[in-house]
Amino acid sequence: MLTVTDFSGFRKGGIVTLSTQQIIEDFNTLSVDFEIKDVREYNEPNGSLDYTGYLLHTHLDADLMYMLMVRRVGDDFDMLLYYLDIEGDVSEAGEVVLSDDGENFKNRFETVLEDADGNPQEVTWDQKGAGTFFGVNYSDGEDEGTKTISEYFTNDECGNNPHAFLEWSGTSEQGWVEMWMGHEVSLTDVTLFNT
Repeated sequence: MLTVTDFSGFRKGGIVTLSTQQIIEDFNTLSVDFEIKDVREYNEPNGSLDYTGYLLHTHLDADLMYMLMVRRVGDDFDMLLYYLDIEGDVSEAGEVVLSDDGENFKNRFETVLEDADGNPQEVTWDQKGAGTFFGVNYSDGEDEGTKTISEYFTNDECGNNPHAFLEWSGTSEQGWVEMWMGHEVSLTDVTLFNT
């Protein structure tokens, strides 16, 4: 059976096969092969947080970008599968998620998502207990530096994606914000292949 340590050797070009309820709904098939396009590493300086995000792409839909996140805190880990929902310049995308002074992520914010019937529905997101992590060390094999990240959850009806991961680089005047939405997955949902 796959273990979390099996992920350590996987880099750009590897193949990940995913079989989750969301994948079945998105692609109308039991499993989908994804190519790892990039690997993002997020490490908090004090060592309490260690996230690895595998950016995934499939030829079945060139417009969808997924990220399989392996999140380690101490000896514990979990995995989440996100899709990229919002990205853009902080002057536009940041308006929804940043505090009024532009110095932090909001504790709570709202977005409009489509329900199962395609109708717009307002969804409220609450920041997880750990809050915002500032100055997280970041690298993706080409760029490195620091980013601000935060995790959110919702209890509202939001399909199969009750979790959100926010990433912010730069400043409130000149920066970039990404919002990834997703759900937890288990090791049995994932198969890895070296290429």
